This record gives sequence, structure tokens and C-alpha cells, in this order.
Amino acid sequence: WIIFFFFFIFSLITLLFFRRIRGGISNEANLAGEMNFQKQAPCIAIAALVLPGIPYWITNLPIELQFPWDRFTLAFMFGSAILIVWLVDWVIKKPAQKQVILALFLAFAIASHVENANTYRREWQTQKDFFWQLTWRAPQLQDGTTILTYGLPMNYYSDNSLTAPLNWIYQPDNNTTRMPYFLAFTDVRVGASIPELKKDLPIYQKYRNAYFEGNTSDMVVVYYSPPSCLRILDPTQKKTSPYLPNELSKALSLSDISRIIPDASPAVPPEHIFGKQPAPGWCYYFQKADLARQSGDWDTIVLMGDQARAANLEPADPTEYLVFIEGYANAGNWERVNKLAEQAMKLNRNVNPQLCNLAARLGKTLAASENNLAGVEYLLSTYQCADQ
Repeated sequence: WIIFFFFFIFSLITLLFFRRIRGGISNEANLAGEMNFQKQAPCIAIAALVLPGIPYWITNLPIELQFPWDRFTLAFMFGSAILIVWLVDWVIKKPAQKQVILALFLAFAIASHVENANTYRREWQTQKDFFWQLTWRAPQLQDGTTILTYGLPMNYYSDNSLTAPLNWIYQPDNNTTRMPYFLAFTDVRVGASIPELKKDLPIYQKYRNAYFEGNTSDMVVVYYSPPSCLRILDPTQKKTSPYLPNELSKALSLSDISRIIPDASPAVPPEHIFGKQPAPGWCYYFQKADLARQSGDWDTIVLMGDQARAANLEPADPTEYLVFIEGYANAGNWERVNKLAEQAMKLNRNVNPQLCNLAARLGKTLAASENNLAGVEYLLSTYQCADQ
């Protein structure tokens, strides 16, 4: 709105300036030009609005104001501009009023371009964050893996377009027409290239002259909802996962994190496209800790937790504390466990059920030492887990 009002004033002043310059042109010439425009403009506008639509209407392509179908409206810009100018010129007779209306149109146009540019800038940053976090959490993926997700916060990127960088990142030297990886949206692919959300069903997706072949048993399910970190969903951690969209809850049992190769040379998004790796933030330490949890490497989780604490970093989602709570509990640092549990509850008390489920699991998996038993009992009683 600041941009809109600034350019409205700027456009109005500019138009008034040009109006003074035009004062030297004879009124007769102006009047003749306006009369010709009033006669010719409606015919030109109608033709320019009807004829460009024929290719879309006969091919049954939708013309909408939402991406991706809004690109077809480009064909109608010329006719709509002529029509709007003609209507303003026909309805409004005073030159000063016409200039105010024109200044308003210019301000709206400029502000919309700025907003569009900002939208693409934000989505590009979101895409970069998505792939950086994915590579931190999954250094390498087995050939034939499908990354399944739903509801990514990106309007201008489809799973088609995201499959390309996924393959460039994890197999940059692939020169065949067979793609080793496939990124699929549940709302687009289930019922099509993915027959059903059931195990051991073939997946086939064609991309012009390239193709992907896989299986529903070889999928990794991903959830990404910024500002929360990207989550690789593990069915064994279902009770401590964040609350998921229904579409991903149905797919959770199909997520096979063994498709991730934790000790391989890590994939890196190409610098000439994605830029240099960003400075470590909370999500970096979370992804490294979650990867270490997959291998039962509690020492690395503690190290990541200590480094995040030293940098004064905190999550946006309290369930991201749970991997560190589990790491510190396995390391016997119950003072830190209790502190993180307090921070998680302070961030959002709705994490209480997940925290209780983690405490119950720790009671079954930790060594039955006096320290561990007391630590688990403290969690269960403090957060009233018996009432959950």
C-alpha cells in the first residue's frame, strides 16, 4: 500500500506535467483524434477480446486468475486495455478526472508487479530452504525413491518442477532418460501415477522423453510447513510427530526411512542454482539431530543440541525439541531433558501428548538405572501423563 500511494502521487504529478506540455497541440487535432478513437476503440477491443480466446476454448483449456491457468490471460491484455481506456474516456469527460483514474490504474499496476516479484522471491527462498533441509536430513537416497508430500507452501512450483532439482541434487551425473527420483504431491498423483496409498504397487511417471519407475514400498514421506522445519516422517515415531494433514496421515505407514543413506557422501544443492549453503540455523541442527536419531547416535544429538543452545536458537514447533530430549535422556543428562520439556510446553502446551508419548517410550527403551527411572517418572508425573 505504501508503494501504491507513492506511485499514485508520482503518476498524478507526471500526468499533470505532460498535460501542460500537450497544451501547445491544437484543440481541433485533439478533438479529431478523440472522435476517431471513440468510434474505432470498441470494435478493436471486442475483436481483441474474442479472437485470442478461440485457441483456448476449442481445446478446452481453462482461463482463470489462479496459477497456472492465469498465463492464458496474457492474450487478452491488449483488448482489455483498449476497452478500459475507451470506457474511461466515454464515461468521464473532465480531463483532470481522467488523469486521476489513469494515475490509479498506474499505481495499481506498479504495486501488483512489486507484489508479484516479492511472491516469487519468497517462494524461491522457500524452495531453497526445502532442498537444503532435505539434504541435511537425507545425505543420500537409494535409487528409485519417491519423495511424497502434501501442501507445500509454494503456489508457483508443482511436483513436476520440483522433481527436476531433486534429481539434479542427488544424481547430478545422470545422463539417461530414466530419472532415479520422483517428488510427488498426494493431491495430484494418488489415483494417477501412484495407484493407491498401499504397499508394493508400481509407480510410473513420464516427463516428456524422461520417465520414473518406482514402487509405493520405496517412498519417503515429507512434511514441510514453515516456519517449522522440514520433517522426514517415521512411522515408528508416529506418536511424537507433529499434527499432520489428513492426506499425509494416510501415507505415514508407507514412509521408509531406510531409503535414506546416512553415512554416504552428502548431496549438495548446486551452488550455481541454489547459492552457497546458508549459515547454520535451528533447522540445520534439528535435521542433523534427527538424522543422528535414525542411527541411534545420541552423542551427535547432544552435540547438535549444545551448539544450538550456544547460538541461542529456538524452534517454531515444540515437537522439534523432542529429538533433543530423547538424545539427552539417552546420554543421562536429565537436567537438560527437563529444561527442554519446559521450553516445549512454554512454546505450545498442545505438545503435551507427544511429550508424554516420548516419556512412555523412554521408560521402555532406556536402561533401568535409578537415574533413568527417576527421570522418566518425573516427566510422567509433571505433565500428568496418566491423564492423557
